[in-house]
Amino acid sequence: MVSFLKIQHHFFPNLVKELCQVKDPRHQSYSDYDIEEILYTMLLKNIFNLSSMQEMTNQFNQEERVRNVCEILGKSEKQFLPHYVTINDCLKKLNPDELEKARNNLIRILIRKRSFEDARFLGKYWPVIVDATGLFYFKEKHYEHCLKKTTEKGTPEEQTYYYHNVLEAKIILGENLVVSIATELLRMKTRMC
Repeated sequence: MVSFLKIQHHFFPNLVKELCQVKDPRHQSYSDYDIEEILYTMLLKNIFNLSSMQEMTNQFNQEERVRNVCEILGKSEKQFLPHYVTINDCLKKLNPDELEKARNNLIRILIRKRSFEDARFLGKYWPVIVDATGLFYFKEKHYEHCLKKTTEKGTPEEQTYYYHNVLEAKIILGENLVVSIATELLRMKTRMC
């Protein structure tokens, strides 16, 4: 955590203020956690490479960790960090454009600090890669625009999967360091009659 905080203070000293700017879609009188608490907890989950939301809740809700995160965020001490159900509920309601705005502001900060000038191609251009990747799949259709794949057609083992893919644009800032700069959900086009 100490190493992460050094990086955060060097590159993003106003990270918490940036997260506070995200418009919270929830009714504030029913919310136990502010938007920056929700988003910072998710950020830590990804930074510490925790594989599931349940693991995040189990790992983070230890007294010392809760106290540390509350101190970093400038919040009065709480008994727990947000539970994954609370986080998922908030993220479902959150406008993705709000997160994109925050991400773009953080990327601008990285570029302005000129810390990655050596990564420029020919000393001038920022290399950007574009890649499609799968996020998750389901055995039942749960969204009108799900992509669909059927395996072993015409056999008793035939199975249809509904999945979500995204197209990601990433800026290359150095060896083994890429940062997402744009994400677009790939959707199955519906036919118009």
